[in-house]
Amino acid sequence: MKAFIFIIFTFFTFQLMSKPCNIAYKVSFPKPSNHYVHIEMTVWGFSESIITAKLPVWTPGSYLVREFSKNVEGVVVKNGLGKEIPHSKSDKNAWKINVSGQKEITISYDVYCFELSVRTSFVEDEQAFLNGANIFMYIEGSQSASSVISFFPDDNWKEISTSLKMQASNKWTRFADNYDELVDSPILISTHPIVKFKAAGIPHEIAIQGISNMDEKILVSDLTKIIEEELKLFGGTHPCKKYLFIIHNTEKLGGGLEHLNSSANMIPRFNYGVRDKYLAGVSLLAHEYFHLWNAKRIRPIELGPFNYGEENYTKLLWVVEGFTSYYDNYLVHKGGVSSKSEYLDLLELDLNKQINAFGERVQSVTESSFDTWIKYYRPNENSNNTTVSYYTKGSLISLCLNFILLDATNGAKSLDDVMRALWAQYLKNPNIGYTEADVLKTFEKVGGIKLKDFFENYIYKAGEIDYNKYFNLVGYELVDKNEQTEKLALGLNFKISDGKMWITEVLRGQPAYEAGLSVNDELIAIDGFRIGDDLSKFVINKKEGDSFKILVNRSGLLKEIELVLLKDSKKEMNIVAIESASEKQLKLRKIWLP
Repeated sequence: MKAFIFIIFTFFTFQLMSKPCNIAYKVSFPKPSNHYVHIEMTVWGFSESIITAKLPVWTPGSYLVREFSKNVEGVVVKNGLGKEIPHSKSDKNAWKINVSGQKEITISYDVYCFELSVRTSFVEDEQAFLNGANIFMYIEGSQSASSVISFFPDDNWKEISTSLKMQASNKWTRFADNYDELVDSPILISTHPIVKFKAAGIPHEIAIQGISNMDEKILVSDLTKIIEEELKLFGGTHPCKKYLFIIHNTEKLGGGLEHLNSSANMIPRFNYGVRDKYLAGVSLLAHEYFHLWNAKRIRPIELGPFNYGEENYTKLLWVVEGFTSYYDNYLVHKGGVSSKSEYLDLLELDLNKQINAFGERVQSVTESSFDTWIKYYRPNENSNNTTVSYYTKGSLISLCLNFILLDATNGAKSLDDVMRALWAQYLKNPNIGYTEADVLKTFEKVGGIKLKDFFENYIYKAGEIDYNKYFNLVGYELVDKNEQTEKLALGLNFKISDGKMWITEVLRGQPAYEAGLSVNDELIAIDGFRIGDDLSKFVINKKEGDSFKILVNRSGLLKEIELVLLKDSKKEMNIVAIESASEKQLKLRKIWLP
């Protein structure tokens, strides 16, 4: 009876629509313990004699080709009478189907789902967590078609959480206006608690999967403050009518992924009871929520409409993710969830991470953005020497630009005004994203100053930023705690495995790098003495310029390498208030960090 009613309703609904074709999905889980989801995709209303069904190779917000079709198997195509019709695989993620003479077809297939992350799908006895790009095929040329999705859950699962629109009171039937919306709406099916609250004038839900030491009341209170602070920044009405946080409480996994009206998040289950880890979790949620504006709506021109079949290149992820990374911790503080000292501590961590990364001198944030498809999501043992994070450096660039705007306008304008200007630009024409030129133009218009040199030196080119110069504008200075120490550096990281010491990273410009030591070398002895598991004892009483000979095992061959010790160049910056700050500096300091 349910299937019969479903078919009638679906047919009637789509008769009212003038789309390239009509699409309905059935989603079921024959045996969740085997980690499979079964999809039946019914298509009708097509005008071509041959159509192509495709599965994306990546998912928006996670910029790496992940080849989701590797998990697809058992593709069968039948006509409306249940008879199989010919189809052939035409590409790694595409199936061509001859639909000549057919009124409708059903494409059936299974997808193996056993990778728990915010960007993939995971099915087991306790839950089904689904990301649309992993499991829902689309008909090439018909991404604008609306669809109806009918879920048939395991008997043990009682709840479904997703931002897909619901039909009447049947929570197991959902709708998407187009394929972009379908892909942008993660789905959690389980017997999970749902916490409901209202913030910034709209209803919110938290779907909680997994046991944890979360205090729901505290989390809701803190999220409410942050959400209202974010809406206050952008002004106007909220960009969506309802918002969903999906939170997986995991053993160790962490991370988040933004979506049009929701976010998928993973937080280690016992982090809620440790202050700094709790703030990291709240900051993650604030980050993904900020993407409601900056990413899902305000976006680079290259990121929409999406090409799901290959890389979508942009040089502007330092804006998409960098600006968002600046605002996550900052708005947690401005919302009253963290203290000023806690915020500055987190800012110091980012500063020191960036300043001590040699890659800042090699790769610009625009290059990092463009190459994210081959570098950021595929780090190796040399990445710290050659790459820069558009998250971390992008956030510090936005911080410096904020200070420049505050100084140039005597506190009247800030980065907030740039975000509001970009938001206004989006509202004026939601279908067109911004360009690199638009970003520079917006900053210069808001500040009434020229910023071409800053963009050329620190954004378009690789290079270290004079952070002190910009912190001084708001009455702070950076003081290096290590400047007066005589600590010596080897310039390598290692691990102990089976009682042996193996090099895992060699830092560029440091003694180990200059000496020619390599990742995967086994460190055996120094000056004839067995190393064991402690390198520091060999540096005691040494001074800069001293040397010693290191015996290593490199792929089964013993080599003796001479290493000359140098003073450790690693910096540990503290953000310190300038005691003799001017009246203007004090004013700007208070505006930035009240």
